Amino acid sequence: MKNIKFVLGYSLLILVLLGFHQRESLLEFNAGRSEETVQASVNLFPVQEKNTTVFIFRHAEKDTTDTENEDPLLNDTGKARAKALAEVMKEKQISAIYSTKYLRNMHTAQPLSDMLGIPVTVYEGHDFEQLKQDIHEKHIGQNILVVGHSNTVLEIIETLGAKRPVDEMDETMYNLYFEVDVR
Repeated sequence: MKNIKFVLGYSLLILVLLGFHQRESLLEFNAGRSEETVQASVNLFPVQEKNTTVFIFRHAEKDTTDTENEDPLLNDTGKARAKALAEVMKEKQISAIYSTKYLRNMHTAQPLSDMLGIPVTVYEGHDFEQLKQDIHEKHIGQNILVVGHSNTVLEIIETLGAKRPVDEMDETMYNLYFEVDVR
């Protein structure tokens, strides 16, 4: 598996000059191992003492044996990845967990939810502005986990004000998670 590296050149300098602090981060997540490769933060919310950090994951591997099932469960690899996600995130002081209504997303978030005793809050899968508003209104200065989909993760990152660290995510990309510090 190749490591993906992102380098911010002039855009970082320009954002700093404009009063933004952008530190882009992308962690490659591989069932219990993580390797830091990049990180992002943007100033969207009022000045606060502690950043709001949003960890954004795509749901873990889903069962694809029934091609007619539009809401599949996780396969064995996905279940292992969900448990590994919980292990990686348990020390991050997560105070809220957001997931879409789909079983694969809920089951990706559930091990961490069980471990921390935090309920999973369901958000509407394509209502990124509402998700941003909920984070802004309810979780300033907290660490939040959001479980999305291959076709929503990058849009969530953009809605939170950060630049897409990759152009697109395909259906095979399960091993990445993104960390966005929102100031």
